[in-house]
Amino acid sequence: MTFKETVQSMTAKEIIMAMVNSLIPPPVIPVDMGTFGTTREEPAVKFLGITVIKPKVKCYGCAATNTICKIAGKTFTIDNIYNREGRADFIGTDTDFLGDFEAAIDRLRTGNVRMYNTYARFGGFAEIQNVINLPCLNDNYTTGQLNKYKQLADAQPVLQKVEV
Repeated sequence: MTFKETVQSMTAKEIIMAMVNSLIPPPVIPVDMGTFGTTREEPAVKFLGITVIKPKVKCYGCAATNTICKIAGKTFTIDNIYNREGRADFIGTDTDFLGDFEAAIDRLRTGNVRMYNTYARFGGFAEIQNVINLPCLNDNYTTGQLNKYKQLADAQPVLQKVEV
């Protein structure tokens, strides 16, 4: 089953829980919610004027990046995370669908279920119902905040059918 088919076959609860489970410490990819899947060079650590640790380029992801990795069963690297085309090729999906899914999860992690649902309709995957008040997940998100998203997942109807 392709990534697109997998996501389109998931219930809203499964999608929400994929996001939550991908962010339970340690997340799949180090989280920097402001980078949206780009990379950056970590600074070298110096001690008494001597470089102790060499700088490394590290992948950074957001909730969407981690959710995609969780669902696809693959972890992005610096070679394929930088642009949507590279990410889509790596997980075997089309860029338009990936863009809709990334945008949906980006909106979900900010608590904006209405916009998540807009992108879900574009991508043909499950919409979220029974909305509760959600916190915005930033880099310093807490277990308590993730638990609010678990509550949202538990509030979803048991059976959902998505028309594709």
